[in-house]
Amino acid sequence: MVKMIQYPDYHDSLVCPGCLQKGSLSNGFFICLTCNRKFKIIDGVPIFVNSSEEYIDKRGNTNPTNPYPQKVIDLAVNNPDALILDFGAGCPRKEHMFNNILRLDYEQYYNTHVVSTNRNLPFKSESFDHIVSLSVFEHVKDPWHYAQECYRVLKHGGTIIVDTAFLQPEHSMPYHFYNMTLEGLKETFKMFKIIDLGVEPYQSAGTTMNLLSNTFISIIEDGQKKAELEKILKQTDFANYDKYISRNDKSKMAAGVYLRGIKE
Repeated sequence: MVKMIQYPDYHDSLVCPGCLQKGSLSNGFFICLTCNRKFKIIDGVPIFVNSSEEYIDKRGNTNPTNPYPQKVIDLAVNNPDALILDFGAGCPRKEHMFNNILRLDYEQYYNTHVVSTNRNLPFKSESFDHIVSLSVFEHVKDPWHYAQECYRVLKHGGTIIVDTAFLQPEHSMPYHFYNMTLEGLKETFKMFKIIDLGVEPYQSAGTTMNLLSNTFISIIEDGQKKAELEKILKQTDFANYDKYISRNDKSKMAAGVYLRGIKE
């Protein structure tokens, strides 16, 4: 098993996700000093789950999930002394395991810092200089609450980068709940001052068409009809047509949308 290196300063930010009060790290547990709830620590990682059935162990999986886009890489590289929360980090590539990014996920990968399935984020208010959350908010039951939680744990003057699904097929089931339009994303994060809002190249209308085409083919059960459909749809990479879409129309059928905001 690959052993991860812990970011040295984040333990001071941990709180009980139930009452949001301080706890102590002792004898393999995080113990809340107010409500006495106990949470296991596994390989140095606090596991904030409500039952053993909620814990998902993926420490043996070293295959990376979604790569960081350039805007997140730039944020980490240009702010080496900042503490950045990756909310829903998955398993980043080894070259993207920046020491100033704290990786939170509901599953424990070999490079996860904190595991939580709780409604509240297990961090004290104003703990982080910046927050990123990529392809996560379509998978949470209450995105409005988690947006407010991101606001709570972000320092004043800190920034948040979010991207999430719009016109994408179901994925990572059974935990795919909400897709968002650009206006939906803006409304969900309205507590932030919005700096930038839009569609990234990897969230384009052509990407939408490719995703939908591939999913449509995959759910056809009749072999002959599947082959007919593949012949029709596989001839075209729809992303080649993105350059013919005007800037104002990019969000109309985007695969995803993004927002960058600041906590004033």
